[in-house]
Amino acid sequence: QHWSSCAHSLYINQFTKLPTTLFQLSRLRVLYLQNNFLSARLVGAVPASIGNLDAVTDLSFSANNLSYLTDTIGQCTALEQLSLYINQFTKLPTTLFQLSRLRVLYLQNNFLSGRLSESIGNLTSLTSLSIGSNNFSGPLPASLGDLTSLQILSAPHNNFNGTVPETLSQLRHLRSLNLNFNHFSGELPSRLFTSNWTSLMALSVHANELSGTIPSSLFSLPNLNQ
Repeated sequence: QHWSSCAHSLYINQFTKLPTTLFQLSRLRVLYLQNNFLSARLVGAVPASIGNLDAVTDLSFSANNLSYLTDTIGQCTALEQLSLYINQFTKLPTTLFQLSRLRVLYLQNNFLSGRLSESIGNLTSLTSLSIGSNNFSGPLPASLGDLTSLQILSAPHNNFNGTVPETLSQLRHLRSLNLNFNHFSGELPSRLFTSNWTSLMALSVHANELSGTIPSSLFSLPNLNQ
């Protein structure tokens, strides 16, 4: 009867193995498994049976030793918040970008490398995206501009390069943008600091390779305080 509940919180323990029946709970809405030792007996992977949890809305595997995210995560179609920070993930399955209800995605402090997929723009319900302290490289995808509900974009301590995409100016609800410690170059596009960014309160772009003139429109943003 205990396993029939809609929420399970098992975090901050020393679990190394999960019962298979856990992933048969069709009514499960919330599952917190952060701060355990999930790795060796799971072969470092989020189990494929996670796809059975098609009603789960809030899922956390953060602060474990996981290195592989199964593509069956795409079957968790009700998912709204996914926390995978502080693990050893090196790549993301393409099915992750099919989760159209996802509002919060925490991927910071992993070993994700290469380019951030343009498919990130499919996650149009996102309000918070955190991908800092990874090894992402190449330009930020222009498709980030399609995330028109986004309020927080945090991508510091990566190897992103090129110019900051002008499409970010489309994020009219953006409150915080952190691009510190990357390799962005060139000028900050003046188009960024348009009337669309009236909600922006925090902008951090230090420790990059930006050059040129700081757009004067930056100082006209009504809520910018840092």
